[in-house]
Amino acid sequence: ETSVSYGELNARANRLAHTLIGLGVKPDDRVAICVERSVEMIVGLLGILKAGGAYVPLDPSYPQERLACMLQDSTPVALLTQTGMQERLPAAAEAGLAIPVLLLDGAEDGAAMARQASHNPHPAQLGLTARHLAYVIYTSGSTGVPKGVMVEHQSVLNLWIALEQTVFLHRQKYSRIALNAEISFDASIKVLVQLLSGHCIAPIPQSVRKDGAALIQFISEYKIDVFDCTPAQLELMLFEGLLNKNIDSPKVVLVGGEAISAATWAKLRNAKNIHFYNLYGPTECTVDATIADLKDSGEFSHIGRPIANTQLYILDAHLQPVPVGVTGEIYIGGAGVARGYLNRPELTAERFLPDPFSAQAEARLYKSGDLGRWLADGNIEYVGRNDFQVKIRGFRIELGEIEARLAACEGVRAAIVIAREDQPGDKRLVAYVIAQAGAEEGALSATNLREQLSASLAEYMVPSAFVTLDAFPLTANGKLDRKALPAPDKSAVVSRAYEAPQGEIEEALAQIWQDLLGLARIGRHDHFFEMGGHSLMAVQLVSRLRQVLDVEVPLRDLFAQPTLAGLATTISNAMTATRGGNLVPIRSEGGQRPLFLIHPGKGEIGYARDIAPWIDAEIPIYGLAARGFLSGEVPLATVEEMAECYLREIRKVQPSGPYRLAGWSAGGTIAYEIAHQLISVDERVEFLGLIDTASDYQFLRNAQSNGQSNNQEVGEADEIAHLLARLPENTPLAIHSELAALAQAKEIDAMLRCCQVAEILPQEIEVDLLRRYLAVTNAITTALCRYTRPQISVPITLFAASVEHRLDASLGWKYVAGHRLHMTQIGGNHFTMMQSPHIETLGAAISHAIAQAGQEIAHHREHCVTIQPERAA
Repeated sequence: ETSVSYGELNARANRLAHTLIGLGVKPDDRVAICVERSVEMIVGLLGILKAGGAYVPLDPSYPQERLACMLQDSTPVALLTQTGMQERLPAAAEAGLAIPVLLLDGAEDGAAMARQASHNPHPAQLGLTARHLAYVIYTSGSTGVPKGVMVEHQSVLNLWIALEQTVFLHRQKYSRIALNAEISFDASIKVLVQLLSGHCIAPIPQSVRKDGAALIQFISEYKIDVFDCTPAQLELMLFEGLLNKNIDSPKVVLVGGEAISAATWAKLRNAKNIHFYNLYGPTECTVDATIADLKDSGEFSHIGRPIANTQLYILDAHLQPVPVGVTGEIYIGGAGVARGYLNRPELTAERFLPDPFSAQAEARLYKSGDLGRWLADGNIEYVGRNDFQVKIRGFRIELGEIEARLAACEGVRAAIVIAREDQPGDKRLVAYVIAQAGAEEGALSATNLREQLSASLAEYMVPSAFVTLDAFPLTANGKLDRKALPAPDKSAVVSRAYEAPQGEIEEALAQIWQDLLGLARIGRHDHFFEMGGHSLMAVQLVSRLRQVLDVEVPLRDLFAQPTLAGLATTISNAMTATRGGNLVPIRSEGGQRPLFLIHPGKGEIGYARDIAPWIDAEIPIYGLAARGFLSGEVPLATVEEMAECYLREIRKVQPSGPYRLAGWSAGGTIAYEIAHQLISVDERVEFLGLIDTASDYQFLRNAQSNGQSNNQEVGEADEIAHLLARLPENTPLAIHSELAALAQAKEIDAMLRCCQVAEILPQEIEVDLLRRYLAVTNAITTALCRYTRPQISVPITLFAASVEHRLDASLGWKYVAGHRLHMTQIGGNHFTMMQSPHIETLGAAISHAIAQAGQEIAHHREHCVTIQPERAA
């Protein structure tokens, strides 16, 4: 153990500084440093800064290839290291450099430095200003090439001022502060700047940093007052009893680098013996941009407010501020914004933008890539990374939301969810969990966790697999290492008591499921969606059934019979020409009258399954799918025909009213017509819900009159052309051009094959099946254009998407229904309103509206007088 006074430290740093100045180091020159955690590390950093240079920290644990890349990019004028480090570093010649190398612990270099003056170099004589570089720290780049972030002295000084005004405002003058982070990570800066205040700095040995018990022991032994760590490290320490009263704990703990889970937040804000702060900020904004004092925090986790001389904006895609409560991207301005990326002018221009909100001409904003929203109390909630918002099967999913729900499950101490693509083209959600101490056996089984999540998340948000770990893998800087999370095995997938498939149909079906789901064994009671299946895979299944068993099975049958045995029975019936109708039971149980949900413009009713968990569990739910998906089945041509057909199916379940009807988009129009036909035969409609449904389809009629006929070929071509707007961002330009040309030529089959080659559509699906899907969509669109809406006296409840920019928020229904219109705004746009977190709000709103409608009917009946005919004498 070595200790050094400020006087000795200053003298040694000055001698090094004069040595570097003698070697020609000037302001903005870069000096690389690769050392162990030691006194020499502190001396080296201070010496470089005193000489006017900018230090470039190199982590000795990095591969030589990465270190060589950093040396080549930073082109340092000198390299500081230690005797034992030389063999780990690439030779300067390999990096294309001819620079002096100083050994901070070498006898020869030590003797030379000892002959240097020990007084402070004068910044003015060096030409050093606050706008010169203090350091260049490398962060991981999305291309795999590390990028160097250039930070100036003024930004570092602002960080110190901000910490003095918050964390250290009422602390003792000389505190003991642990140096936890590696100097190659920016979190080390917030500790190193405390040398300006005269605090005692205690570097934590590398062997201690990933051991919760060892960290607590170090803090106790060295009487640490202030400790800075990541949430992952903090979890290790909490597990070892950091909050116990009999432990010598630090007075202050600064937490940063990752989001704090809701469960941990609750523990920290209620801690009696430690004052916790949550700090947020990217490397590009000098470590910290916001701070939250957990003693003054609310129940829910947040990142607080901007630190001194820092501005934070939450903007939409057009760089316009979003309202309170609305999620947007976090942009950061002010004194902490870095100069940019070294030797990366294009990337710098992309991420460091002119600040439109500042009166200073040179002011810039950093585009963080983080999502957040303002809270009503002025704090900021961190929502997650833009790249943690994944898109699977067309659904945008916030992984953080699933992690929060999973962490709240019984027996779960911590949870991580990622999107994996272990088989090309098959991206799935996989959850990783750590058990709570004393958790019951089986609490973390895939079956149990899936069941708990299914009660609060839409089907597409429930992970396909659940992996239990003893601990999460960490990177060298103590953050979660997502890349090191293992692939799930068969134990991670939900499985039921195994019973082998019986008969030729079940065996053939099991083989198809095994191929699609990537599983070695399927039992007859296994559930397609619980095993990892999804809507797009369901379409592939339908195609495979046609190829292997020569049978037509509509998607609605798979939704109705998702187990192997159940679907096999349906296939057997289809083979004997016993076909069901369009009605699919989504939830048959419940003590109330059922709700019938009508398909939107694509004809499928997958949304009914997604929204069902959010609607009152006492309400049975049935979905009605379109006709035309089966070979030889002709799509219904008019809205009136659809309503008549669906009404026959509805009355098989519920012979008489009052009825509850709802539909999304085009489904709302069909539900409206069903209500009209019910009223025409003196039946009562209790609830009519229109989910973002237009009152008129003039815009579609205009599109058809502007050169689009009702011809099916043209309709299909238009439908695929519409697909162009939804192509993935990385789709090659050649694919865009080819599809556009084929759309103009109305080459339907060629367009579909092009989509399959580009992996926009699954390659296993036959073109004929895709044509039928497009034919259904085209038939529904044409029917909407031809429909003349009658007037009915039924109250209408409209659930309108709030972020659509419309001149009339009521979509024209206020002119149709007048005072009979009840309107509810739902977050999201026309499509994302059916995704989390908006679908939960929509389900609750529908439940509330149905309950209100039921009360109105009961109230109406109370005020009715029954007149009976006079009996004959």
